[in-house]
Amino acid sequence: MNLLHDSNVPRALLRALLCIVILTAIFSGVGTVYASHYTDRIYPGVHVGPISVGGMTHEQAAALLSSITNNILEIGLAVSIEGHSTRIALLSQAINDPDASTPLVSWDIDAAVRSALTVGRGASLLVNMLSPLAVRLTSPTIAFPPSLNQSQLESAVRNAFPQYNTPPVNAGFIISESVHGWNVTVTQDKGGTVMDTGKLFSKLDELLKTQLTLLPIELSVHEQAANISKADAQALIPNIEAALTAAPYTIQYATMTGYESWELSAPLLATGLEVRKKDNVNTIGFTDTFAETFFEPIATQVNVAAQDARFAFENGRVKEFQGNHDGVEVDVSATRVELETMLGHTEYPVELVVNETKPSVAIGDINDLGIKEVLGIGTSNFAGSPANRIRNIKNGATLLNGILIAPDETFSLLFALRPFTTDNGYYPELVIKGDKIQPEVGGGLCQIGTTTFRAAMASGLPIVERRNHSLVVRYYHDARNNNPGTDATIYDPAPDFKFQNDTGHSILFATDMNETTGILTFTFWGTSDGRHGSYSAPEVSSWIAPGEKQIIETTDLAVGVEQCQHAFVGANASFTYTVTKVDGTSQNQVFTSSYRPLPEICLVGVASLSAVEGNQTQTPSP
Repeated sequence: MNLLHDSNVPRALLRALLCIVILTAIFSGVGTVYASHYTDRIYPGVHVGPISVGGMTHEQAAALLSSITNNILEIGLAVSIEGHSTRIALLSQAINDPDASTPLVSWDIDAAVRSALTVGRGASLLVNMLSPLAVRLTSPTIAFPPSLNQSQLESAVRNAFPQYNTPPVNAGFIISESVHGWNVTVTQDKGGTVMDTGKLFSKLDELLKTQLTLLPIELSVHEQAANISKADAQALIPNIEAALTAAPYTIQYATMTGYESWELSAPLLATGLEVRKKDNVNTIGFTDTFAETFFEPIATQVNVAAQDARFAFENGRVKEFQGNHDGVEVDVSATRVELETMLGHTEYPVELVVNETKPSVAIGDINDLGIKEVLGIGTSNFAGSPANRIRNIKNGATLLNGILIAPDETFSLLFALRPFTTDNGYYPELVIKGDKIQPEVGGGLCQIGTTTFRAAMASGLPIVERRNHSLVVRYYHDARNNNPGTDATIYDPAPDFKFQNDTGHSILFATDMNETTGILTFTFWGTSDGRHGSYSAPEVSSWIAPGEKQIIETTDLAVGVEQCQHAFVGANASFTYTVTKVDGTSQNQVFTSSYRPLPEICLVGVASLSAVEGNQTQTPSP
């Protein structure tokens, strides 16, 4: 049927239909051309936080955001209380090991830019034709939230304003023993001054999310009365006397061979009693310091950590090199409550409360683990590292060696390496924080993160979370072209490095550390599904000069003594991670890395700090 000559069809309707067809074709054509023009760039109208990134490539957007955030970190945060002002340094700089150089505020620039590039792009051809124009009209915004290291920020503010950091003091007891019995007197309670640090975090978070800039923040302080008054404590003197008279108290723990027991004597108890509020009722209990000191040797004697089975792949088969066993841990909090309840009574011993834990990997039929072949290998070079850094790398590699990653598990590197304490085998490094030099555990962790990242990519595994180190560090340069860009940082509590085991079988994490050559090698064993992972050599799009030397006064060094952190050049780099499936199809993921420049920073010992804000004789330019 010919619609144009059909008398039953109104000519006006035909013209309208024809116009719609023509306009749709034109609109689709314009959309297609427009989309093709921005194949490798972010569509106009897209923002990351408050910053417009439309029309930019991945590298250009990352470089812009890196420049803005670096400027924020360099300038620092101005904080004032009742007319007293100071500038809080937002960077901590390690003297010997750049791994411990960390910002107190950070952003995931690479993830934000990758999200910006996906705006307006989808699987549908129609969506891809129409979305670019819609994006320009709606101006969508990609969230760019800051990660705040709240504990270090709060510590920096409290150290900067010690006059406003005077917690209230509860009334307490002074207890002595005489021939007539126990003498109990009560100390006077005292009010304190408390800073509103909660406002600091909320205001800082708001400024960075909405404006991506820092303005001076005024903190308020308020008087806070003691929680326990002198009258509260005096009313409980009879309870104190009864508790001391009934001592000693026995704590017991049943073992396979009998009972272990510990005694709490009256003289020892007298050193650790205080008034406690429980359900709004005053009672007596232990001070936190006393409880920690008393239970520490008991926990040391009883605690046994659950141990996973560990495996190695040798001569074509999996073999066990560490058996599994259950764990036992003293529940200090629950035992403390039981013992406090018994104060004044000695009818029966207090049972030690323990929690039993099971290993996550037990020895079973190891042939069912699906560990048959090498999935991928990652390497890095730590040659020339200082002694404590090498010790930390070795400790981390030992903790990872032989663990199993279950099918579908999202592996967290931080979780596998915690806790970052000297008791868990880690060594400290000296770190510059403002005008102070402090020891901090963490050197070498990025060597572990980088090597794991490269092994995961070589195995073709999905990368769930990755952040580059904040500085260009020679240990992480890619061996193929000596460029930065293929590293991954970890720092407790964030950022973490995570990948997913989507192979359908367990993955064996094997580590090897050659201290002679300085080569760290991580190998993932499992069952291959035919995929192949690879990543291109990183390319640097720009280098950034470090700027002029900074001098910071400190009272931590002898007068005239100088201690320096050397300069770091900044850079913007990128590389492509490719996973090729057994059917020949492939997926590409671009990773960008933005490294901030860092001038040489020197602490110089002085007798007393000058009144210059920040104590810097040379500050970075905005």
